[in-house]
Amino acid sequence: LFYHGRASWELDDKDMSLLAFGLFAQKDAALLAQAVRDSGPSRDVNKSYVKYFADLAFQRGNAPMSRDLNHTIALLEDDAARWNNYAFLCRETGLFEESHDAYAKALDHAPDDPQLLNDAAVILQYHLHRDLDQAKAMYERAIANTKKQLDKKKLPKEDKARYELAQKNAAANLEALKAELRKKKGNSKK
Repeated sequence: LFYHGRASWELDDKDMSLLAFGLFAQKDAALLAQAVRDSGPSRDVNKSYVKYFADLAFQRGNAPMSRDLNHTIALLEDDAARWNNYAFLCRETGLFEESHDAYAKALDHAPDDPQLLNDAAVILQYHLHRDLDQAKAMYERAIANTKKQLDKKKLPKEDKARYELAQKNAAANLEALKAELRKKKGNSKK
Protein backbone atom coordinates (compact mmCIF):
# COMPACT_ATOMS: atom_id res chain seq x y z
CA LEU A 1 0.00 0.00 0.00
CA PHE A 2 2.88 2.35 0.78
CA TYR A 3 4.41 2.03 -2.67
CA HIS A 4 0.99 2.03 -4.31
CA GLY A 5 0.31 5.34 -2.58
CA ARG A 6 3.66 6.74 -3.69
CA ALA A 7 3.19 5.56 -7.29
CA SER A 8 -0.33 7.00 -7.41
CA TRP A 9 1.03 10.32 -6.20
CA GLU A 10 3.68 10.32 -8.92
CA LEU A 11 0.96 9.53 -11.48
CA ASP A 12 -1.00 12.53 -10.15
CA ASP A 13 -3.82 10.31 -8.87
CA LYS A 14 -4.28 11.97 -5.48
CA ASP A 15 -7.52 10.10 -4.75
CA MET A 16 -5.89 6.69 -5.18
CA SER A 17 -2.86 7.84 -3.21
CA LEU A 18 -5.11 9.06 -0.38
CA LEU A 19 -6.93 5.74 -0.39
CA ALA A 20 -3.70 3.72 -0.28
CA PHE A 21 -2.14 5.74 2.53
CA GLY A 22 -5.44 5.86 4.40
CA LEU A 23 -5.97 2.10 4.17
CA PHE A 24 -2.41 1.46 5.30
CA ALA A 25 -2.88 3.74 8.33
CA GLN A 26 -6.21 2.07 9.12
CA LYS A 27 -4.64 -1.37 8.97
CA ASP A 28 -1.53 -0.50 10.99
CA ALA A 29 -0.54 3.11 11.75
CA ALA A 30 2.66 1.96 13.46
CA LEU A 31 3.72 -0.05 10.42
CA LEU A 32 3.07 2.93 8.14
CA ALA A 33 5.16 5.09 10.48
CA GLN A 34 7.94 2.50 10.29
CA ALA A 35 7.73 2.42 6.49
CA VAL A 36 8.13 6.21 6.44
CA ARG A 37 11.08 6.03 8.86
CA ASP A 38 12.71 3.32 6.74
CA SER A 39 12.29 5.20 3.46
CA GLY A 40 15.79 6.66 3.65
CA PRO A 41 16.36 9.92 1.84
CA SER A 42 12.64 10.11 0.99
CA ARG A 43 11.62 10.06 4.67
CA ASP A 44 10.72 13.75 4.94
CA VAL A 45 8.84 13.73 1.64
CA ASN A 46 6.90 10.63 2.65
CA LYS A 47 6.07 12.17 6.02
CA SER A 48 4.78 15.25 4.20
CA TYR A 49 2.49 12.99 2.13
CA VAL A 50 1.01 11.49 5.29
CA LYS A 51 0.41 14.99 6.70
CA TYR A 52 -1.10 16.17 3.43
CA PHE A 53 -3.45 13.20 3.26
CA ALA A 54 -4.45 13.51 6.91
CA ASP A 55 -5.52 17.10 6.20
CA LEU A 56 -7.16 16.17 2.90
CA ALA A 57 -9.17 13.36 4.48
CA PHE A 58 -10.38 15.75 7.18
CA GLN A 59 -11.30 18.42 4.61
CA ARG A 60 -13.28 15.82 2.70
CA GLY A 61 -15.19 14.83 5.82
CA ASN A 62 -13.48 11.49 6.33
CA ALA A 63 -12.65 11.84 10.03
CA PRO A 64 -11.82 8.13 10.55
CA MET A 65 -9.22 8.18 7.77
CA SER A 66 -7.81 11.48 9.02
CA ARG A 67 -7.68 9.99 12.53
CA ASP A 68 -5.69 6.98 11.36
CA LEU A 69 -3.28 9.10 9.34
CA ASN A 70 -2.90 11.48 12.30
CA HIS A 71 -2.05 8.45 14.44
CA THR A 72 0.82 7.75 12.05
CA ILE A 73 1.96 11.38 12.29
CA ALA A 74 1.82 11.25 16.10
CA LEU A 75 3.96 8.12 16.06
CA LEU A 76 6.45 9.81 13.73
CA GLU A 77 6.72 13.18 15.46
CA ASP A 78 5.83 12.18 19.03
CA ASP A 79 4.95 15.64 20.33
CA ALA A 80 2.06 17.17 22.24
CA ALA A 81 0.44 18.83 19.23
CA ARG A 82 0.36 15.66 17.13
CA TRP A 83 -0.95 13.46 19.98
CA ASN A 84 -3.57 16.15 20.67
CA ASN A 85 -4.74 16.04 17.04
CA TYR A 86 -5.01 12.26 17.16
CA ALA A 87 -6.78 12.36 20.55
CA PHE A 88 -9.30 14.89 19.23
CA LEU A 89 -10.08 12.78 16.17
CA CYS A 90 -10.44 9.66 18.30
CA ARG A 91 -12.93 11.55 20.45
CA GLU A 92 -14.83 12.80 17.42
CA THR A 93 -15.06 9.26 16.00
CA GLY A 94 -16.10 7.62 19.26
CA LEU A 95 -12.82 5.90 20.15
CA PHE A 96 -12.77 7.16 23.71
CA GLU A 97 -10.20 4.79 25.23
CA GLU A 98 -7.82 5.57 22.38
CA SER A 99 -8.53 9.26 22.87
CA HIS A 100 -7.72 8.95 26.57
CA ASP A 101 -4.44 7.17 25.78
CA ALA A 102 -3.49 9.79 23.17
CA TYR A 103 -4.23 12.68 25.55
CA ALA A 104 -2.02 10.94 28.12
CA LYS A 105 0.80 10.87 25.57
CA ALA A 106 0.23 14.54 24.73
CA LEU A 107 0.36 15.36 28.45
CA ASP A 108 3.64 13.45 28.74
CA HIS A 109 5.08 16.15 26.47
CA ALA A 110 3.17 19.13 27.89
CA PRO A 111 1.97 18.20 31.39
CA ASP A 112 0.88 21.73 32.29
CA ASP A 113 -1.02 22.58 29.10
CA PRO A 114 -4.48 23.79 30.20
CA GLN A 115 -6.25 22.73 27.01
CA LEU A 116 -4.82 19.21 27.13
CA LEU A 117 -5.73 18.87 30.81
CA ASN A 118 -9.29 20.00 30.13
CA ASP A 119 -9.74 17.80 27.08
CA ALA A 120 -8.32 14.72 28.82
CA ALA A 121 -10.66 15.32 31.76
CA VAL A 122 -13.63 15.67 29.38
CA ILE A 123 -12.92 12.16 28.09
CA LEU A 124 -12.96 10.77 31.63
CA GLN A 125 -16.06 12.68 32.72
CA TYR A 126 -18.36 12.66 29.73
CA HIS A 127 -17.27 9.65 27.69
CA LEU A 128 -15.62 7.04 29.90
CA HIS A 129 -17.55 7.95 33.06
CA ARG A 130 -14.69 6.92 35.32
CA ASP A 131 -11.83 8.33 37.36
CA LEU A 132 -13.90 11.39 38.20
CA ASP A 133 -11.54 12.44 41.01
CA GLN A 134 -8.73 12.47 38.45
CA ALA A 135 -10.90 14.49 36.06
CA LYS A 136 -11.65 16.98 38.85
CA ALA A 137 -7.95 17.37 39.62
CA MET A 138 -7.20 17.88 35.91
CA TYR A 139 -9.82 20.63 35.61
CA GLU A 140 -8.39 22.32 38.70
CA ARG A 141 -4.85 22.09 37.27
CA ALA A 142 -6.07 23.48 33.93
CA ILE A 143 -7.56 26.51 35.69
CA ALA A 144 -4.48 27.08 37.87
CA ASN A 145 -2.07 26.58 34.97
CA THR A 146 -3.97 29.04 32.80
CA LYS A 147 -3.39 31.73 35.39
CA LYS A 148 0.34 30.92 35.41
CA GLN A 149 0.53 30.89 31.60
CA LEU A 150 -1.34 34.18 31.24
CA ASP A 151 1.15 35.87 33.58
CA LYS A 152 3.91 35.22 31.05
CA LYS A 153 4.83 38.36 29.15
CA LYS A 154 5.78 36.77 25.83
CA LEU A 155 2.80 34.51 25.30
CA PRO A 156 1.75 34.18 21.63
CA LYS A 157 -1.77 35.48 20.92
CA GLU A 158 -3.02 32.08 19.73
CA ASP A 159 -1.79 30.42 22.94
CA LYS A 160 -3.40 33.14 25.05
CA ALA A 161 -6.75 32.60 23.33
CA ARG A 162 -6.40 28.81 23.59
CA TYR A 163 -5.57 28.99 27.31
CA GLU A 164 -8.41 31.41 28.04
CA LEU A 165 -10.87 29.11 26.31
CA ALA A 166 -9.45 26.11 28.16
CA GLN A 167 -9.87 27.94 31.47
CA LYS A 168 -13.47 28.85 30.66
CA ASN A 169 -14.27 25.29 29.57
CA ALA A 170 -12.47 23.72 32.53
CA ALA A 171 -14.39 25.94 34.97
CA ALA A 172 -17.73 25.01 33.38
CA ASN A 173 -16.82 21.32 33.25
CA LEU A 174 -15.61 21.40 36.86
CA GLU A 175 -18.92 22.88 38.01
CA ALA A 176 -20.84 20.23 36.05
CA LEU A 177 -18.67 17.52 37.58
CA LYS A 178 -19.17 18.85 41.11
CA ALA A 179 -22.94 18.87 40.53
CA GLU A 180 -22.76 15.32 39.20
CA LEU A 181 -20.78 14.17 42.24
CA ARG A 182 -23.22 15.91 44.63
CA LYS A 183 -26.11 14.20 42.88
CA LYS A 184 -24.43 10.79 43.13
CA LYS A 185 -23.65 11.39 46.79
CA GLY A 186 -27.26 12.41 47.44
CA ASN A 187 -28.58 9.33 45.64
CA SER A 188 -26.29 7.03 47.61
CA LYS A 189 -27.72 8.33 50.90
CA LYS A 190 -31.27 7.33 49.92
